[in-house]
Amino acid sequence: MPAKKPIKKKTPKVAIKKTRSVGSNSNRAKIKVVGIGGGGGNAISRMKEGFIRGIEFIAINTDAQDLDYCDAHKKICIGKTTTRGLGTGMN
Repeated sequence: MPAKKPIKKKTPKVAIKKTRSVGSNSNRAKIKVVGIGGGGGNAISRMKEGFIRGIEFIAINTDAQDLDYCDAHKKICIGKTTTRGLGTGMN
């Protein structure tokens, strides 16, 4: 019985074209992390300690006091008239 010849895999050649300069701002992705509620605010505070620069952190909560402790770039307090700045008590 004749020996089988090994099959050679062909690797495709890829051509890369640069359409923009490397340093332009149009190439950069904008990353935003949104944390909702007390747990989301806590997650943002922890993430902000270890993540690289350039990520925007946004916290949304009904509890104004909890927002003060959060280390987010933007803080949005919702339900001011309904909860008067207090939390919803996990509801």
